[in-house]
Amino acid sequence: MLSLLSLALTHLVSATCYYRDGSIADNDVPCPDSNICCPSKDTCMDNGLCRDVNNHPNGSLTYLPGAANPGPYNYTGLYYTSSCQSKSFTNCIVPCTTYSSNSGQYVWACNDALTSYCCHYDPVSLSHQDCCSNGTFPLPSPKVLGEQTSSSTTTTPSFTSSTSAISSASTNSQTSNPTSESSLSTGAKAGIGVGVAVAGIIIIVLGGLLWRAHTRTRQPQAEGNLNQGNWNKSELDTAEPQRKQLFASELPTAEIRAHELNP
Repeated sequence: MLSLLSLALTHLVSATCYYRDGSIADNDVPCPDSNICCPSKDTCMDNGLCRDVNNHPNGSLTYLPGAANPGPYNYTGLYYTSSCQSKSFTNCIVPCTTYSSNSGQYVWACNDALTSYCCHYDPVSLSHQDCCSNGTFPLPSPKVLGEQTSSSTTTTPSFTSSTSAISSASTNSQTSNPTSESSLSTGAKAGIGVGVAVAGIIIIVLGGLLWRAHTRTRQPQAEGNLNQGNWNKSELDTAEPQRKQLFASELPTAEIRAHELNP
């Protein structure tokens, strides 16, 4: 274990960091779990930038004791371009630099989400977000390199166990279904089908016989009623006014009903 740790430390110490032009970045150190390098006092971020030492996470201001203008200065959102452990900048980002760059470059974050950035090229002054109006480029919101690894490791076991439980429950339900579906044999299902068909035929036949018997019983009564109801034309004409009077006498009922609905 000690030999592995010693080997890792030796690799970090001996790893060389390079600027874009291939010159050595003497003040930079390798970042953990990454191919980038940052100045020794800066913080390595997982989006490839270095958080400047004066970019305080709590947003506090910076004072420069002994300077002609000691401040305070607002360097919140100030980053720096990283160098790389590979001369060809393999797995390293290259914004704000060129193939002839022999140093790093300041970078300002231009929004609160830290997903929009601009390159600060002014060698004389450094004002808060002074390049954001000149064009921006996108990068993922940064996290400190190495911090997200430990948090993801601690959450993995619970996710795995819950996935196993779901998989086990699904397997049990799938194995139990065939038993319930095969509880009735093919012969039993066929017998049930034949029984239902025979019962339907019997019901239809009985219904037809009952209807036929009922029709024969009602036929003589219908003929007698027709004989009793043979009115001639004059009798029908005489009865028509009485029918109209009956209809006329029903009109007030409609009016009463309307009154009941709308008192």
